[in-house]
Amino acid sequence: MKSAAEFKELYAAKTPASRKLSERARQTLPAGVVANVKYFAPYPLFMQRAGGSHLWDVDGNEYIDYCLAFGPLILGHGHPAVVKAVAESFTTWGTTIFGTPNELEIQYAEKLMSMLPIDGKVRLTNSGSEATYLALQLGRAATGKPAIARFEGHYHGWYYEGVLSNTPRAADYGDPARPASVAGSLGTPASILEDTLVLPFNDCSRRIVTASARSSSSRRRVRFIRQTRLFWKACALSPRSSAWSSFSMRSCRGFARVPRVRLAYLVSIPTS
Repeated sequence: MKSAAEFKELYAAKTPASRKLSERARQTLPAGVVANVKYFAPYPLFMQRAGGSHLWDVDGNEYIDYCLAFGPLILGHGHPAVVKAVAESFTTWGTTIFGTPNELEIQYAEKLMSMLPIDGKVRLTNSGSEATYLALQLGRAATGKPAIARFEGHYHGWYYEGVLSNTPRAADYGDPARPASVAGSLGTPASILEDTLVLPFNDCSRRIVTASARSSSSRRRVRFIRQTRLFWKACALSPRSSAWSSFSMRSCRGFARVPRVRLAYLVSIPTS
């Protein structure tokens, strides 16, 4: 197995064109990327083409694409059925997006609701961040309370609560059984940290018990979990690999003790 130093040397040797594009991108883009999640040291890979489940970077290296644009390309790149549907959209409608209400939106919503085992309505969004942000607003509107609970190490979007305690530095973790609320950026208001209870992944019951011994603020937030009707955004979009590997369905059983509300599903329709 190669050491970290050997891997970095091999990476640099195989990706000189990506390095060059990264240096160019840094002149106009923060860190040379359009989203923080796309950056990694010493520089990210720059892709040139794709097909099916594979990607090719600007240096000609081939990769199996397990990311799939963070979810929306579940059928892979350039799937014939998708290409055909897009082409037919231009032929039939003259565009793929109107920017105004149109029948396609109704058809899509009707199709989704016919597949979901719930009663309700659908709000279409352009990204997962928008969908989860709306979910938080819905939960707060339903409960009349500002506090939310989320799992440590999970990513739910670019906004304050979405990146809070996503990838904190080891020095900021706090007690593993009582994770600290760690801001995702220097611009995070203190009120956001105060109203966000961070739970250790896969150990809901222990968190509820141990948190009761903390400050009055923590006890207030635990009572919020126990006694109020709460909209839970409990499914991670991008958890830490270590947390994901230890996941078991048993971790979800604790939520059965939380009084439920009738939920309106917020469906994410990413476009990139």
